[in-house]
Amino acid sequence: GATYCVLAPEHDLVKKISEDILNNTEVKLSMENVGLVLDSLGRVIPTELDSDRTEKITLPGLGKFSVKHVKTRSGVAMGKPWTKEAHDEITFKISKMIKELV
Repeated sequence: GATYCVLAPEHDLVKKISEDILNNTEVKLSMENVGLVLDSLGRVIPTELDSDRTEKITLPGLGKFSVKHVKTRSGVAMGKPWTKEAHDEITFKISKMIKELV
């Protein structure tokens, strides 16, 4: 999985978020600043979860990030045995509101 992603300031999502903030608050953020905030979230969330693996980070209306421990797994693929050691993974549980939209 991805550790974080970077959105260009001209990405449609950045533009829509900037417009939504402008239309629903008195705060004015440029598309570049919205992009910087989203990029920062992509860096900060994994760092915070790595420093406290019991923490849960909620993005209101979207869902919740948390860390899940995955046990060692092994098997055979195309005749070759493989093993994946136990490790922790960041998971994201989508909010009920978003899930019901689809």
